[in-house]
Amino acid sequence: MPYLAATTVLLAVVVLVNLTVTLRLARDVRDLRGQVAAGAAAGGRPPGMFPVGAPVRPFAVTTVDGAPLTADTLAPWTLVAVLSPDCTPCHEGLPAFLTTAREVPGGRAHVVVALADSPDGAPALVARLRDEAQVVVGDDADRLVEALSVGQFPFFAWVGPDAVVEYGGLQADLTVLPVSVWS
Repeated sequence: MPYLAATTVLLAVVVLVNLTVTLRLARDVRDLRGQVAAGAAAGGRPPGMFPVGAPVRPFAVTTVDGAPLTADTLAPWTLVAVLSPDCTPCHEGLPAFLTTAREVPGGRAHVVVALADSPDGAPALVARLRDEAQVVVGDDADRLVEALSVGQFPFFAWVGPDAVVEYGGLQADLTVLPVSVWS
């Protein structure tokens, strides 16, 4: 009988701890939803998202092929992707991104990939990307990440004429391009 009483008390303690943690998490989620809603109502954007309509901050980098690249030399309607070799969603989305990159009007000259958090550039990843995009690694990638105010990976942006960000998000979406780009 004493074992039954001890087991019942122990089970009650576990249930109470579980209930406390669950209620705390529910409160935190509710608070976070309120913060996101308040930010959206005030014209804010999710963390890590560059403001659409703003020009890219000045940068000067060199691609792995040795070509210079600056905010001023970006071709109009360039897809800029910021990926990280240690990012699971980046690896999972890589095949879809490569398919999108192949369909970009203007080809490789209109696709730039910055491999962030990668001093050596992750050679295997660079090899997969360099046929479809201009690839930037190391300190150069960090400068591009800073110019776009990227706070999460993966991040994709369409940079339109005059180096103005026309789209920023977590997917490389071709549907955001104006019809004139396709002609």
